[in-house]
Amino acid sequence: MSTTDVEGRMTELENRLGVLRNQTIAATYVAGEAKKESEAGKLFYRCALDDLKIIRSQQDVHTMILSEHSQLLEGLTTTVEGHTVKLDGLAETVEGHTVKLDGLAETVEGHTVKLDGLATTVQDLAVTVEGHTVKLDALTTTVEGHTVKLDALTTTVQDLAVTVDGHTATLEQHTKILGDHSKKFDEHTGILNGHTVALDEILRIVRKLD
Repeated sequence: MSTTDVEGRMTELENRLGVLRNQTIAATYVAGEAKKESEAGKLFYRCALDDLKIIRSQQDVHTMILSEHSQLLEGLTTTVEGHTVKLDGLAETVEGHTVKLDGLAETVEGHTVKLDGLATTVQDLAVTVEGHTVKLDALTTTVEGHTVKLDALTTTVQDLAVTVDGHTATLEQHTKILGDHSKKFDEHTGILNGHTVALDEILRIVRKLD
């Protein structure tokens, strides 16, 4: 084997090592990006859960307000019933009935107005709660979709980790093979040096004979 052939083999080995080094760098970069995307997906999922808790808390507040309004409505009903009892008791005096009845009529009218307002408020609250329910259902569907995507991303990251491990094992195997080649190259170099010495000795003898 000539010196040119040896240099050619050395160049080929160096090129292969360069390719393996670039593949390792690329695999490490891909694994790092996949890990970043997985962490971003988990953060988004936690934010979605926090928003869901806030919406549920608002719904609880609306339910409490609706309960309080229902209690007020029951109280107004009791008041009207008391007015009716008093009105029956004042039936003995027509004039007194008329004066007190006018006053009670105004009170009942005021109660009616308040009752109508409460009924409207209750209806508005019911519509609001229904809207919150729709939004909550939509948000739940979105969160479930994010969960599916996150699971898929986790699987992809795990598969990528397995691939990187495979690359690492292959790189270690190639490194071992290159080490063996280096040992053989050293052996061949020693043999070539010995041949060179012998050739120089033969040339020296030939020149001497000449």
